[in-house]
Amino acid sequence: MRRLFLAALACFLLAAPWALAQEPGGPESGPDLGDLSRLAEKGDYEATYELALRCYLGSEEERDPARAYGLARPLAEGGDPFFQFLVGDMFATGEGVGQDHVEAARWLALSAGQGQPEAQYGLGLLYEEGRGVGQDLSQALRLYRLSAEQGYPEALFRLGDMYENGQGVARDSAEAEKWFRLAEEGGS
Repeated sequence: MRRLFLAALACFLLAAPWALAQEPGGPESGPDLGDLSRLAEKGDYEATYELALRCYLGSEEERDPARAYGLARPLAEGGDPFFQFLVGDMFATGEGVGQDHVEAARWLALSAGQGQPEAQYGLGLLYEEGRGVGQDLSQALRLYRLSAEQGYPEALFRLGDMYENGQGVARDSAEAEKWFRLAEEGGS
């Protein structure tokens, strides 16, 4: 499950504003954690987003998964699909909170229902493995397809694998090859 998180958040890290701070003339690193904390306390969404990510995936000095959970949970409860995904993944991996696959499935389902491809993929993994939900390969396939249709590479690969091995679907080499090719192309 840790692989799910790292793969999914890599996309978000590339888009995070502090990751872009390496522009010419910009600071060597992102905003100071203290500055982000002050802005997050005032309700600044971008600062909360950056701070939660840095507390969860940042450098050794920045990592504080429990704090990341504390930042993410209120926004997840408010309906934010990214933070619902993040909280769901925290429960799935046990980072920042105790591992709880039932809670992971609940949060991932909320996010997936809003079209978050990483959450659709993560929930698909839970259905495929029967963690926190009953094992249901057809549901896993459906969720992987939703995620794959948005170009999420891990979901494209899982679809190919399911078709290649006949998991939850009739074995189909041509269909498997199609999904593997799309995954190799990076979801384009």
